[in-house]
Amino acid sequence: MATIESRLKKLEAVQPRKDNELRSLPMEELYEGLYQECKAIHESGAELNPRYALLSARCREFSSDEHWVMDRNHRLSVFMGFYGTILELDLPNQERVEDIIRRCCRCLSIESSDIDWLVTELTGVDMGEETPWLKGYLEHSGES
Repeated sequence: MATIESRLKKLEAVQPRKDNELRSLPMEELYEGLYQECKAIHESGAELNPRYALLSARCREFSSDEHWVMDRNHRLSVFMGFYGTILELDLPNQERVEDIIRRCCRCLSIESSDIDWLVTELTGVDMGEETPWLKGYLEHSGES
């Protein structure tokens, strides 16, 4: 710990720390700033950092692939959000929907017939900003 503190002091002596203006911004403004940054990167022709797509669903429109659906930690977070949303709904096949999402939360593989059924069942249901990638998340469930 002392080593880290001494390194920080040396770094600050060479490059003084500026006030972190980002801390005072509301989350909406931070996400908007990130979106504008992604847009500028895309328009410049440069490749977008894959981590930006994990941070903001809006930035994914500038990504060349859907690598975020393969990130296990991100997928788990998304499935937990889906599960919370499903618990608030009253669906005709509520138990089966909950069962499939619970399996995803346990990082278990989902059969393609269950994936197709669930995607059809949840068509038109607002599951939040991650809804467009539901099928991709389900297809990669169970992967490390």
